[in-house]
Amino acid sequence: MTIVSGVFCALAIATKDQAYATVLPLLLVPALRKPSRGRIGGLVQMVIGFVGAYVVASGAVFNPTGFVARIRLLTGPNSQDWRWYDDTVLGLRQNVHDLVSQLPEWWWPLPVLMVCAIGVGAAAANAVRSRRLAPLMPLFMAFSSVVLFTLVVKRGEPRFLLPAAFLATYYAGAGAAALLRITKRALTKRVIEAGLAACVVAAALHCAALIATQWSDGRRAVSAWLARQPPGTLVETYGWSVYQPNFDTSPRAPYRVTRLQPPGHRPWDALPGVAAVHGLYRNVTARGPDVLIVAESFAQPYLSRTLPAGYRLVQEARAQQDLDAVAFFSAAVRDQFPGYHILWTAAPALPRVLTAMGLAPVRIHASTGALTWVLARDGFHAAD
Repeated sequence: MTIVSGVFCALAIATKDQAYATVLPLLLVPALRKPSRGRIGGLVQMVIGFVGAYVVASGAVFNPTGFVARIRLLTGPNSQDWRWYDDTVLGLRQNVHDLVSQLPEWWWPLPVLMVCAIGVGAAAANAVRSRRLAPLMPLFMAFSSVVLFTLVVKRGEPRFLLPAAFLATYYAGAGAAALLRITKRALTKRVIEAGLAACVVAAALHCAALIATQWSDGRRAVSAWLARQPPGTLVETYGWSVYQPNFDTSPRAPYRVTRLQPPGHRPWDALPGVAAVHGLYRNVTARGPDVLIVAESFAQPYLSRTLPAGYRLVQEARAQQDLDAVAFFSAAVRDQFPGYHILWTAAPALPRVLTAMGLAPVRIHASTGALTWVLARDGFHAAD
């Protein structure tokens, strides 16, 4: 079984590189076994199974130069070029603070997190009582994924906490079981059951708010609005594909879309059917598009905002050096760019039944739940 465990750990990493940080504690299991007899042999078997499977599944055997180039890419531009925080102690502190402070928003409501914490305590007590680390293994794996990957790549998006979130569900269940065991009185147990049921409903409502946010994403309204514009309408947009509405690039569409590629910036990812135009942001008047699509998530790093003393995100600091973009987006979102005016602002609108429950649109993945500003050229007669 030890060899098989090593093989599965290798396949997990070959499938998704960032899994290395999550499965690492599993590779140490043989060394933690009691009694100590057989530890070395088990560890050797695990390593043999892991290394043998990984060099095959990762392509290192069949394409060694390509494998090395891929590792360099992953550890270089694909991670460090996108880091949010700098390499200082302050950057690390900011990273940890942001991850912890946003847990209730990204994961579950606070009461559910409290049940999860109770589960961790129960698992720790079980580990001490049984003198086995198995009850704490999901915690070690979750901690490892955050410390050895999320903090290494210096990111703060929710997707970088998904492994830890998945592993934490074990402790939510353990916490619920521990609460139900603390009393034999029927009434008290019913109260606890009702509280746990409320936690489940609260978590479900949080998921419902996210789903409703996606359904009501303002970019859907932008797509529908563009479809009603006069034939020949020229649209200019900015940034990566993740920020964009769903453009109709078929011949029957009444509009044509271009995306600005500013000088000195890495090329945007592919956006099929959308032509790239090269130039400066401030020269948009010379290019003459009828409509400008400005995504809040893309424009945000270029906008000045008040941050705590010493707080500075790497991406934002880099963006602030692009004076052309800073001037353009600062004026555009304030409706002060010459020759254009904000026609309307698209925003997610949850159903009233959810807003009545106190739910709000969920902002996630740098685009969902964000605003989209639609600017029109002065003199352009837009359809409603």
